[in-house]
Amino acid sequence: MIDQTAWAARFKAGAPYQLKEALDIAERLNWVVIEYRDDHSAKGDCLWAILPDVNPEFWLDATPTKDEAIAICESMGWPIRKA
Repeated sequence: MIDQTAWAARFKAGAPYQLKEALDIAERLNWVVIEYRDDHSAKGDCLWAILPDVNPEFWLDATPTKDEAIAICESMGWPIRKA
């Protein structure tokens, strides 16, 4: 079950109030894109965001490197489309 994955545990630790929405989106998505985005925590602080097709503004996860983002998508079985 998706709520038992390492991704869900990480998401819950970082954004517990959005976990239900994240699980719902993750279960409905067809594919994701990975984009280098400003996380707005500090000037010029960007991360590789994993964005689902069903809600492209919702960050399912974000990592410092693109390789890490790809690894998460592969472990979750999320197909990646080019942005």
